[in-house]
Amino acid sequence: MENEANASWREKLLKVAEGFDKTEKADEVLQQYDQLVEESKEKIHNAVGTQSAVAVWIVNNTVYMVSETASSGAVLYGELGLTAPSLVKEISESATGDWSPVSLEKLAELDADHLFLINSDVGNGAEMFKDPLWANIPAVKNGNVHEFAKDTSWLYSGPIANSQIIQDVVKSIVK
Repeated sequence: MENEANASWREKLLKVAEGFDKTEKADEVLQQYDQLVEESKEKIHNAVGTQSAVAVWIVNNTVYMVSETASSGAVLYGELGLTAPSLVKEISESATGDWSPVSLEKLAELDADHLFLINSDVGNGAEMFKDPLWANIPAVKNGNVHEFAKDTSWLYSGPIANSQIIQDVVKSIVK
């Protein structure tokens, strides 16, 4: 791994497995993960095609949107084949981290069919949910907001976290 900070979770898993002489086990984990991805992608495609989706994280009444190729964005778009809304693409171009802050006014431009909401403000009565801009987001209007608590795997990556994200997506949109 040339630059560990930029290494994928797959590379990190294989490197750690190599150090513990567990490469066979790591290969098995990757095979199981890839099988889950393929089966889930097929279920999702059969249910909703390539509809668009986005993951947003609410913390301290601030909205953060996941980048297209990082964290749960890599799972939604790269692994599962869902479409990245134009706002995700726009935000991703200038992203300096996995999650970028987005104003409610900017979020109102979001054209996503499904919104995966990681809500760290549960019980705090996030004011943004009362704003008409929030109510007019297509996924919100159509009842396609899928909410998860702050201790969810959506904020992480790796075989376990990504598998849980995939299971959440399937459970949420495959009816």
